Amino acid sequence: MCGLPLLAKGEPVLPTGSILAVALETDSILLLEHAHAGTTVCVALPVRQRKPLQIDAGRWIDAGGRRRLNSSRRFRRRSSFGAARHSRRRSRRRRGDCRTTGDEHRAEHRGRKNTAGEIEFQQIGRANRSKILHHEHAQLRPSASDLANVFGMVKFYKAARARGIKPIIGCDVWISHDAERDAPHRVLLLCQSREGFLRIADWLTRAYRTNQHRGRAELRREWFSEGTAGVIALSGFAGGDIGHALLQGNARGAQGAASTWASLFPERFYLEVQRAGHAEDDALTAAMVRLGAELALPVVATHPVQFATRDEFRAHEARVCISEGYVLADPRRPKRFTPAQYFLTQAEMAKAFADLPDALANSVAIAQRCNLTIPLGKNYLPAFPTPDGVSLEEHLRSEAQAGLERRLVMLYPNAAERESRRPEYAARLEFEAKTIIQMGYAGYFLIVADFINWAKKNGVPVGPGRGSGAGSLIAYSLGITDLDPLRYTLLFERF
Repeated sequence: MCGLPLLAKGEPVLPTGSILAVALETDSILLLEHAHAGTTVCVALPVRQRKPLQIDAGRWIDAGGRRRLNSSRRFRRRSSFGAARHSRRRSRRRRGDCRTTGDEHRAEHRGRKNTAGEIEFQQIGRANRSKILHHEHAQLRPSASDLANVFGMVKFYKAARARGIKPIIGCDVWISHDAERDAPHRVLLLCQSREGFLRIADWLTRAYRTNQHRGRAELRREWFSEGTAGVIALSGFAGGDIGHALLQGNARGAQGAASTWASLFPERFYLEVQRAGHAEDDALTAAMVRLGAELALPVVATHPVQFATRDEFRAHEARVCISEGYVLADPRRPKRFTPAQYFLTQAEMAKAFADLPDALANSVAIAQRCNLTIPLGKNYLPAFPTPDGVSLEEHLRSEAQAGLERRLVMLYPNAAERESRRPEYAARLEFEAKTIIQMGYAGYFLIVADFINWAKKNGVPVGPGRGSGAGSLIAYSLGITDLDPLRYTLLFERF
């Protein structure tokens, strides 16, 4: 998540049309604010890249491949607070109470469901959202992006639009590094349009289906050669392949990587620069600027936020130690964060990059280029295959009528009795069909019937029906349920 030091009310800093605020990073997005013609827009940009931890057989493995004891096991031995916290969580789960703090819940939830490579990033790479959102410098609320997924997109989009913020949709992704598979690179991809969003969704799907390493979904660079229209890419500072090459003193390699990215994203690739107090930041920023000048590539400034205020640095370090199984006083523990990684004001950000005004201005250019609109409130169902020339509505009626005939034969073996009851069932079937078609649920019923009947034919147990769906004669006719709603006087209107 990224925090944004937005312009406070009544706080004149720069004239209209210039940069007013630059936001910071939390998990992978940077937000910036700019006043133009009396309006405010925000853009999400990438942030500090870090090497993730991997999990193997219940042990933590750091980026160098060294094994460390499972963090919870080690911490129980060293800290009564850690044991007490685990105990409280277990007791909450037994009571069915999941009311942890927002950060604790996300860390637990993502730690279970996301890839092993994301554990470190999700648990300790996230600033406290409630504090960021209510920060004294935040007139508008910042947002967050996800790593290797877009699960939070709709929530972010709705919240931003509700507060008058222009939402920029993007995703921080892993890029496979074949020479060193356990050390993938990172870039941020931003959607300019619906076309760009569909491309990112396709890349993520392919990554999860075909290119996972140690449970981490990674994109392959060659996929971008198939087309990148509608997508803007940012280099990832130290976490990207360009930054990695520059830190190794490989200027030629950095030029080659930057040229490759620029060719894959023509006029849509930006080099990142950061000044967050890390030893290598100034040198790497200078090298990035020189590289941008040599290759005529634009540079954009970002800041890696990890906590709301400077005073929270020590508390953040304690959280890192809890996550990684260290104690705060251990002089040998890795120290990857600095006191400067707090939520800066726009004045502080402008001061940090006073010598690079173009790096700040480029954030506005990115905001203006990203214009994805997401229609909300409409249901999207998979296209159910029907016979040639037959609509979903006609196919639903046909399948329901055929199913009803089979059910009537089973319910009323006597032909005379069956014919006497048929009008009642036919009228109910027609009423339900009209209602379902009017609601646009024809495809939904056919899809559910398809997988329920497949389950029955393949020995997968399914129930006879529960809830309001059991009151539908069409559901009964299609085989979705096994309860005759007319026999038990069940109301379709409840559905």
